[in-house]
Amino acid sequence: MIFPSGQRSWDESVGEFKTGAAALAIWAGAPIIPVAISGSVKILPRGNWPMRPGKIIISVAKMIPTAGSAINRRDEIIATARLKVQELKEAAELQLKLKR
Repeated sequence: MIFPSGQRSWDESVGEFKTGAAALAIWAGAPIIPVAISGSVKILPRGNWPMRPGKIIISVAKMIPTAGSAINRRDEIIATARLKVQELKEAAELQLKLKR
């Protein structure tokens, strides 16, 4: 599992993705499976302890195939993955708000 933004955000926003994850997936011929974790910043804020009770939604999008892709497509592939994660997070955040 790779987190291509490189770190947790302070506010649940989706950071910029680095292209190394896409390059590695292309090299291995492995698909990228976008996953979003929503709600965790309220349970365990970055740089803070202890954990608090709460709800987390883990969302998974359809895989993005990379087999046979040229390495120069890594920017396009990682941009697609970031967009999918953003869409998953927005849907999950709406769900979390509706459940409150």
